[in-house]
Amino acid sequence: MNAWEEGNRIIADVMQFEEAPLFPHPDGSKTDPQKSRARYCRWTFDLAGNTDRFTQTYLDDLTGEFPRIDDRRAGSANSHGWYACANPDLPMFGALSGIVHVDGKGKRLGHYLLPAGDTISEPVFVERSNEAAEGDGWLLSAVWRAQENRSDLAVFNAQDVEAGPVALVHLGHRVPDVGESRGRNLEIPRCAIAHHSSMLRIAPE
Repeated sequence: MNAWEEGNRIIADVMQFEEAPLFPHPDGSKTDPQKSRARYCRWTFDLAGNTDRFTQTYLDDLTGEFPRIDDRRAGSANSHGWYACANPDLPMFGALSGIVHVDGKGKRLGHYLLPAGDTISEPVFVERSNEAAEGDGWLLSAVWRAQENRSDLAVFNAQDVEAGPVALVHLGHRVPDVGESRGRNLEIPRCAIAHHSSMLRIAPE
């Protein structure tokens, strides 16, 4: 998600797996599914401690991936962060189907889950304007609608993800789930997206 310096310490907020997913152990044995899921974790490196060790503190127990911040805070302490999460009440282990909003200490500020079966790609934060306060803007993410086998581009108010999308771009086909997205220099009008293609249309959730 992010990393920054605090005095003689380096703080890094990451999504950590206890065991690597998708691959077996060196001896061929399978990994533990409960350990092969990423959780929001804080690493603290004490540069004055004369040691090569660091502390690891889990900040949440939800399975998640693809953490994002307001990129203007990259390398500095941030007060807002987001990541795609799984629904702990569904058997689809590891499927990302929601968005979590956290503060700079890992406390949940919002949590939104899609209907059962739908999945979500990595969210991308877009500030409202160059002068906007940290976290004031929009989250964009592609959503696969399982029952219809097609996708939407969902737009969330980044400060209120729990309210659900403020706008949807309905796509006539499926967009495969992807990660590691990056969006730069985008301007999104409030609650609207303009597009000149007849293949797209806007509708409330």
